Amino acid sequence: MAYCKICGATMDELDSVCSNCGTPVSGATSAPAESAAKSARATSISADFNAPVVGSWAFVGSILLLGLPVIGFIIAIIWAAGAVSNRNLRNLARANLLLLLIWTVLLLSALLTILMKFGTLLYFANYLVGLFA
Repeated sequence: MAYCKICGATMDELDSVCSNCGTPVSGATSAPAESAAKSARATSISADFNAPVVGSWAFVGSILLLGLPVIGFIIAIIWAAGAVSNRNLRNLARANLLLLLIWTVLLLSALLTILMKFGTLLYFANYLVGLFA
């Protein structure tokens, strides 16, 4: 929290002048720990706004790249770990890994259900053949 040296009014860290008396921000004082934390937060926020946005075709290309069977999984792990500087691609890779995890759990649960009901996959295959024969 910054305070004006002239009138003592509270000022926002983004204010250029005091809203009460018009004194420039250079006349504002604040606690050192507070100002360091706020400047670090403001820097990270401004860095987020300056980060490049992934274009439409780059996004499509990234999805196609992550869709490759083994290479896409390896790239998703590398990107999700933070090796890519673009936050959009990092989040895309993390979402891809989460979807892979969900699909793996669903497929394993379906496989276990089939194995518990029929004993083996061969009995299940015979059951399916019997349905369509």
